[in-house]
Amino acid sequence: RLILHIGLNKTGTSTIQHSLLMNDARLGEAGFHLPDRLGRKDGAHHFVVTMLRDIGPEAFLEQIRKDNASPATIVSAENFLEVLREPAKAKALGEALMPYFETEIVLFLRRQDYLKESVFAQVAKGGFRGTIHRHNRFIYDFEPYVVNLELAFGRSNIKLVIYRDD
Repeated sequence: RLILHIGLNKTGTSTIQHSLLMNDARLGEAGFHLPDRLGRKDGAHHFVVTMLRDIGPEAFLEQIRKDNASPATIVSAENFLEVLREPAKAKALGEALMPYFETEIVLFLRRQDYLKESVFAQVAKGGFRGTIHRHNRFIYDFEPYVVNLELAFGRSNIKLVIYRDD
């Protein structure tokens, strides 16, 4: 079983990744494998996903299967959507993983209006000057990404989770 955690920006992903890292041994005892983060100290698998983007699904598959005798693997990274936003790349990843893993995608989303407020607060703290309309680094239209995931992995393998501000 493979769990791909895709936390869009501002959905608590860093906290989840830190918790996975801090509980690595306990998760291992419970049958979960967390692949090598390739030098990252924060718990994120960004470099593993960069490998997927730059080299391809086979390199990603090799990395997550390395030293893995556990029944379940967890990979967590915000940058999955850099790769999965392209239908052909999403499909190629699905085809590479399906023979080896029962794959579950967990995608955290945040209401766009709350996301925009949180982005404003973050960039204002960093000294951003200008209108928030010009700051478009974050994804606000989720539908194309979800459609690509559904086509590549099947709707039943995707779990959408709404980040709650409360």
